[in-house]
Formats: sequence, structure tokens, C-alpha cells
Amino acid sequence: MDLVQILAPDELSPATFGDLRLVDSETGAVQEVTFGRYRLKGYQQTVQNFIQRLREFCRRGINYFTASSDTSLEELF
Repeated sequence: MDLVQILAPDELSPATFGDLRLVDSETGAVQEVTFGRYRLKGYQQTVQNFIQRLREFCRRGINYFTASSDTSLEELF
């Protein structure tokens, strides 16, 4: 079994700061947040911790891969 985690470049290194209106692409839920540059390090650590926990879970017999959302399907497969 394989698991491919696809992340947008902005998920790993956000370039937008300030007062933001975020829309969940799966549910359409809206959340307004203030995201200052000082929060970037904490956000990136949270993302890396999540990725690490996913990798650890997959060590139980699942092949784990990551890909950027800007990777072409041909390159991915």
C-alpha cells in the first residue's frame, strides 16, 4: 500500500501575511485569521510535526511519499 501526501508550496512556506480569509477547499468552511511573520516558524514546525507523525504511522507497512501540488502527474507516477 502507498500513501502520497500532496502539499502546495504555500503550505510549506507561506508567502502571504496579515489578515487572511481562508477557505477549506474540501468543505468550503471559511476562517478569518491574522497570520504575522512571527508565527511562520511555529506554523512550519506544526506542519513538520504532522508530516513526521504521518511517516511514523506509515512505518507499519505503508510506503510514504510526499509531492508538491505543482508536480506533474507524469513526474509523480
